[in-house]
Amino acid sequence: MSDARKIYQANLDAVSEALLNGDIDTIKQHIAIPNMMSTSDSEIVMASIEEFERVMMEFRDILLA
Repeated sequence: MSDARKIYQANLDAVSEALLNGDIDTIKQHIAIPNMMSTSDSEIVMASIEEFERVMMEFRDILLA
């Protein structure tokens, strides 16, 4: 695996673990604001920290449902 892929994968792993643990502070260390999240049926632009926190916790709830 290339260095770039290792770095990207490490970031994905850290954010995924933090999301599942509800650790918003760790997620914010890895994600820039504004941020856009794309899913198969929507795109969400999070322009503020408050919006980012709300969307991430709602996304977590959906994943864990």
